Amino acid sequence: FALDLGGNGIGDEGAKALATSPHMTQLTSLNLGFNDIGETGVHALASSVHLTQLTSLYLGYNDIEYGGAKALAASPHMTLLTSLDLEGNELGGQGAQALAASPHMAHLTSMSLMYNGIGDEGVKALATSPHMAHLTSLILTGNNIGYEGMMALAASPHLAQLTSLNLCSN
Repeated sequence: FALDLGGNGIGDEGAKALATSPHMTQLTSLNLGFNDIGETGVHALASSVHLTQLTSLYLGYNDIEYGGAKALAASPHMTLLTSLDLEGNELGGQGAQALAASPHMAHLTSMSLMYNGIGDEGVKALATSPHMAHLTSLILTGNNIGYEGMMALAASPHLAQLTSLNLCSN
């Protein structure tokens, strides 16, 4: 089952309502992009026992920042995710590092972190993480990635499965 609530401005309260609803237990795909969901809303989603079947999660442009990325990375309820899109959320290098360090993210095959300012340090964390070994698609557009980050990606033994790597506008 899929639910697309993109662009509805549900905010933190709407995210909390979804997270606590027992009707979400069979949901596999959730789009909550452009909804003014902040760190509080992401914490509610990440701690939800009703969203454990999610395989695809889109939270683009919600200003979840580092705290939201950290909550997702720490969630034992998001372990089935194969697709995670966090574009435009100001995660910074620390947010990318939290995701890269998480064994809960080990099933991801597709991840978009475009326009998050993760820089070289965030990319190095992704490139050196064994938890990113199943990625086949990685979108890193617009992240201020320089030479060091590019070299880390090129040398990564953990990103050997990538068939699509987007590094535009860096």
